[in-house]
Amino acid sequence: FYSMDTGASKNFPAGYPPSHSYQNPLFRHYHALSDHAAVRASLMAQTTAVGNTLVLQPQYNAWANRLESMKGKLMDNTWKYCCHALLNRSVDFDIYFEPLAKETTIENGEYCFRGFRYNTMIVPYTEVSDQANLDLLEAFAKQGGRLVFVNRFPELAVDTGKHYDFASICGLG
Repeated sequence: FYSMDTGASKNFPAGYPPSHSYQNPLFRHYHALSDHAAVRASLMAQTTAVGNTLVLQPQYNAWANRLESMKGKLMDNTWKYCCHALLNRSVDFDIYFEPLAKETTIENGEYCFRGFRYNTMIVPYTEVSDQANLDLLEAFAKQGGRLVFVNRFPELAVDTGKHYDFASICGLG
């Protein structure tokens, strides 16, 4: 017996009765979905990705601009449309999260981390990031990596206040 009157309903999801067990009318079909996912997971575990493109997920930029709704929509849409364009053109890509900078190196114009190497980085609408990521982008550009900025160049490291001029770094200004 489950009750929503206990006050625990405010603590989502713990306040709701379990919905993924035998009392769910679709429970008898769960094995089909689980088998489908297990086959794909096994296949992915046995293969190696061949994509050489990264798309930056500008998390620090999102936090820095979280109170400006129009700018937030522009950032979200730019990132979303970059990914959609790559998917529509069958370009293999991975998403690069800024906290990965701690385990990333730049070698011969390639982003290298966790055993993978990428020669292209797409940076959708990013005004700011942390210094570690902007230093990686700078080193990547200077070593000849393909660097694509969409809508604007990042300019400021939010953690140190260091300014960057990627137009000049990339030979555009």
